[in-house]
Amino acid sequence: MFVKALVGVLAATQQACAASNVPLISANSWGNGRIDVFGVAANGSILHKYHGPDGFEPLNPPFENFLGKVISTPTSVSWRENRLDYFVVGTNGSLYNRFWNADDSSWQPWPYHEVLKGSNEGKDFVSVSAASWGSGRLDIVGMTKNGSYLHMYYDGSNFQGWETFGGNFSSAPYIIAPWKGQQRFDVFGLSSNGTLVHNYFDGSNYKPGYAQWEALPGPVKMTSAPVASSWGASDLDAWAVGEDGQLYHTYWRGSDYDGFEFLGGNFTSTPRVVHWGANRTDIIGQFANETQYRYKYGYFNTIEGFWQWSDWAPKGGDFASQPVVVSWQEGNLHILGVGNDGVLYWQMYWPGQWLPSATGYYPLGNMSNPFPSTESRDDQQEKDVETSNGQIVMGSSFKQGL
Repeated sequence: MFVKALVGVLAATQQACAASNVPLISANSWGNGRIDVFGVAANGSILHKYHGPDGFEPLNPPFENFLGKVISTPTSVSWRENRLDYFVVGTNGSLYNRFWNADDSSWQPWPYHEVLKGSNEGKDFVSVSAASWGSGRLDIVGMTKNGSYLHMYYDGSNFQGWETFGGNFSSAPYIIAPWKGQQRFDVFGLSSNGTLVHNYFDGSNYKPGYAQWEALPGPVKMTSAPVASSWGASDLDAWAVGEDGQLYHTYWRGSDYDGFEFLGGNFTSTPRVVHWGANRTDIIGQFANETQYRYKYGYFNTIEGFWQWSDWAPKGGDFASQPVVVSWQEGNLHILGVGNDGVLYWQMYWPGQWLPSATGYYPLGNMSNPFPSTESRDDQQEKDVETSNGQIVMGSSFKQGL
């Protein structure tokens, strides 16, 4: 019941996600051997689990309690090894941030979250996406209830913004900094008529212009929030699901977008995509009429100039929502998802084989009861607190369980 209820809550409050099949978790890898997983507990608080030298931790309780009251799955971004920021929308519609400080091995601020107040006084965010092009730089794009996009950036010292990107969008934004070291970020979204649109910042100017959007019309109307990816310099890929349920793909190789290719499937939400190296793509998703996951991979034929794809292979499981996938090095994949039983499951590809099997998963803890031995979740209350410098932060107070 927890999983179905949470899917319904997130789907109702986020235009970011398609219909009722939203991801319940997000994941990020900032270096070899490291994965950070964020999710939402039954009462709307944030939970966290990480993979380090000793495997996934914590073990008992199975998740760290990051407090808060949220309506979106956290999105995380890293600008260097051992630095991680996450962003999330609170129940009041404000956007919040917390980061991992490697200098003293702590999450800051704690126990509250910093609010990214800026000029968006309406407190009407429904989703957020974030990216980094290099050390000390973060770009954040949020979607408001009226379908517009707003942009804020962190310059290494302070958050600057918000500025409006305008628009009348039907999906959450997806921001990507495709080429590390270059002062560039790209934003994708769906217009109100289901057209994939694109804007990018090249370090000096927005293209095709500030608050203007380049249309990438496909063969059908797109219905699910797009995903973007890149495996290296001069490569940028965009992915979205059409009204026919198939996955569509277009890519840029240094000059123009190459039209759309359709990759089949029967989806309501855009699958997740990862590249472990140049010319390699791995995709994991969930068909609309199935609870298991499906997997597809492809290589770009540099001689012929096109992608060569596998079929959609079954990956097993009984899942409540779309998966996430990360890779920390070449030849390495990690698939994570939440089962209909509320348990977080993990499958990995390494070295050269699926573990524990091609259709099996390791259980990592029950998200429907993530903190069983630490506190009474029913006693947790959200509050906004104004600090001495006038900054608003979000947190939760709680009483110890009896």
